[in-house]
Amino acid sequence: MIVLDTSAAIEIVRGTEMGHKFERLTLKGEQIVSVDLLYGEVCSSFTKYVKAGMMTRDEVARTIERAVGLVDKFVPMRDLYPEAFNESLRLAHSPYDMFYFVLARRTAGTLFTMDQRLIKLALQNGLNCVYEDTSVKDDPWTTRLETMEGPGRAYTREELLGRG
Repeated sequence: MIVLDTSAAIEIVRGTEMGHKFERLTLKGEQIVSVDLLYGEVCSSFTKYVKAGMMTRDEVARTIERAVGLVDKFVPMRDLYPEAFNESLRLAHSPYDMFYFVLARRTAGTLFTMDQRLIKLALQNGLNCVYEDTSVKDDPWTTRLETMEGPGRAYTREELLGRG
């Protein structure tokens, strides 16, 4: 199961290099879930494209439809907000991001995001996520980290490559 946040959805519909990586890391038939917050965040992001003259209103409307169309099931914020609020305070992180964090934890889904702080937080808390490893100069690669040992287990690049 994929938990899709707004930043990843935007990369996918814009057809960026990272968007293509997210698509390749999605298994065939895999369910994609998100928080209904995605509707507002996608609209907010793409409104800026119209205001900047980068896209027309019609182009943005179609792009928004494609972005929300990536999601198979939306989970209402009302089902997550107490936990998102508490995690926001505990982890000193944006409550908006905590909705995706909590959904990934509850579903044991893989979090797709471009937010580096959220990725770091997910890894520190044993959540499955996608991230780009840039630890080797001039050799970045993207991996989908999913653990079987449970929370708190992360893998080094060497372990993932079988050298550790």
